[in-house]
Order: sequence, then C-alpha cells, then structure tokens
Amino acid sequence: MSKKEIPFGFIEGNNIYLKGWGSYPDRKIGEVKEGDEQSSLAYFEEKFKDLSLKVESLEKDINEAENKGSFLMKLKHLKDSLPNHDGLGDYLPIQYKLSQLEEDLHELIKQNRVRNTEIKEAMIEEAKEIEKIINWQESTEKIHEIKSRWIKTGNATDDVNESLDEAFWDIISRFFERKKSFYEDKKRLMQKRKESYASLVEEAKKIKELNGKERYDKINQLKEQWNETGNIPKEEYVELKKQFDMYMKKKTFNKPPQLDLGKLLTDLKKYYNKELTYQPRELDYQRKNLIRFKTYDPDLKRLRKEAFWFFQLIAERDFIEKLAGNRFPDFKSLTEDKKQSIKVGILKELLSRDKEDFAKFEENQANFSAGNHEMQQLVDKKIHQQKNKIQVKEALLKHLTGG
Repeated sequence: MSKKEIPFGFIEGNNIYLKGWGSYPDRKIGEVKEGDEQSSLAYFEEKFKDLSLKVESLEKDINEAENKGSFLMKLKHLKDSLPNHDGLGDYLPIQYKLSQLEEDLHELIKQNRVRNTEIKEAMIEEAKEIEKIINWQESTEKIHEIKSRWIKTGNATDDVNESLDEAFWDIISRFFERKKSFYEDKKRLMQKRKESYASLVEEAKKIKELNGKERYDKINQLKEQWNETGNIPKEEYVELKKQFDMYMKKKTFNKPPQLDLGKLLTDLKKYYNKELTYQPRELDYQRKNLIRFKTYDPDLKRLRKEAFWFFQLIAERDFIEKLAGNRFPDFKSLTEDKKQSIKVGILKELLSRDKEDFAKFEENQANFSAGNHEMQQLVDKKIHQQKNKIQVKEALLKHLTGG
C-alpha cells in the first residue's frame, strides 16, 4: 500500500493520518473523499486553523479579563481535547502555549486566594463590629451589604477557606437570630402593655365604689401605673386612655402621710447596696407615700429628692436583673463575674438607646416655633424625662463597674 507524505501527516491508501507529536502516535483523522485529495486536506488544515484561532481568542480573553481564573476550566478542556483533535498542523506549540497559560492561571489563582484570605479575615472582624450596633435598621443594612461582598469574594486558601466560611456565616446567623428574638420580645412586650392598660381600665371602673383615703390612694396608684406602662400603637392607646379618663375623678382627700425621710433614705441606700433585703410590694408602698408627702422645708425637700433618686436606681437595677434573667435562662446559676458582665452589657445597650432617643427629642425641640407653647412644653417634658433616665443608667453603670 503506497504512502504519501503531506505536511504534518501522510496519506496511506485512502486514509489521511496525522503524524505523531509529543507522546502521541500517528493517528488516522479521516479519508480522501471522492478522490479529491486537495479538498480533503484543506478541510483538515482549516480545522487546525480554527483551533489556533480559538487558542488565540482564549488567550486574548484571559489577558483582558478581571477575573482571569474563571477561564481555567475552559482552558483545561481545550488542552485536553488536543490529542483527539482531527486537524493537520503543528500541535506542539499550541500545547505549550495552553500549558503556559494554565500554569500562569494557577499561580494567579494562588495569589488571589492569599489576597482573598486577608480580605475575608478583615470582613469577619467587620461583621463582628456590625453585630455590636444597637440600631437594627443600620446594622441590618450593613449585614446585607457585607454578605453581598462576601459572596462576590473568591475562595481563600484551601487550608482556611472552610473555617473562614463557617466563622462568617455563624456571625450572620447569630445576628438574625438576635434580631428575630428582639422583635419577638418587643411584640410580646407590646401585647403585655396592651393587657396592662386594659386591666387598668377595669380597675378604674371600680373607683366609684371607694371613698376617702382609699379612693385617693387607688387613683394615685392607677395613674402611676398608667404612666409607667409604656408605649403601644397610638390608635389603641387613644381609645384605652379615653376609657380610663372617664372613670378617674379627682376629689379632696385626707392629708398626705408624714414620713421619717432620714430613715427612709438610709434604708434605700442599704437596699441599693444590697445590705438589706426588701419586698417589692413594701418598697412600692414606701414610694407612693413619698409621692404624697409634701413639704416646704428646704432640707426635707432635698432628702425627698434624694430618696426619689434611690427609688429610681433600685427600680432600674431590678429591671436590668429581670431582663438578664429573661435573656439568659441559666442566669441564676452563673458566676457573679459573668452575671456582672451580662448586666453591664444590657445596661450599656439600654443607655445607648436612651441617648439616641434623647438626641431625637432635642432635634424635635428645634423644630417647634416659640409660638407653639403647648407642644414646646410637651417636648421639654420629654427631654427632661429622657435626661433623667440617662442619668439614672449612668449612675447605675458606674455603681456596677466600680467606676
């Protein structure tokens, strides 16, 4: 059987062969069709040209792309197809070029992963800081933004990629769990307040059955409880307040009680320092008596004001401890240091929120003209109350931290 040499191959009989290259042997790639040798060879030469153009195009795309690593699989697929490609041409330079490009991409990916590792480590620290933001709207926006950046950032080095992913998504998961818990607590609190208002309305209905000091005490008690119950949606509050006011009628009552303010103040300081124990109901009774106690003596006025201050401190401390117990079911079994740390953390969180509200009240104060006297008075009162809440929390924080 005759054998005819052709560029990069040979024809034997009616079959067209590609000469072996690299480690690959001679290989049949086709046949001479209809005795037209020239057209048949041109077909296989054209296939090789198409392959060369593909390689050049791929190289151009890689050089111009920002994410060069995304072309790695396409490059490897093209390189792996060379031994079975049916064309006539010099395959060794193409194989060399693809191998070089692959090597360059692997090195680039390696460098990128080192850089991605640094970026992701920094993003984890950033996410931890976002966790500390008390404003849920702000922190949620920042969490979504950093999630988007994380997803767009490529893999870190193999030895830490999985652990970094786990650490980051643990922070994200923890954030949304805390947010969910916060709003569930808020929803429960709103419902509890609504029930408290409704209960106070029912209590107010019974005022008409009372007389004298008993009636006086009950009215003051209900008003105080009403003022301390807290915010609920305006439309629900207005209706409940209307019902409540309908039953609350003021009359002339007995003289307010006389108090030993010195002894009361001494006891309050001991309660605050936990040198004496007390019953909440008894403490509440003492506070109500102090509200009703009136005096024009400057020294007694000073003692009365100081006593109110310690009532506020004790109430705030008790509230913090109750909140800590609600948030941490095992709170009572923790060490004193751990309890202290939790209470300080909660107190700082509430203090930060109060300061934000204070800033808003001050901003609202600037928005009202001097002519709107009634609204100005309302805002001034809110500012004074908010300032007092901040002062109480700051004093308690100083007490807890030994500052």
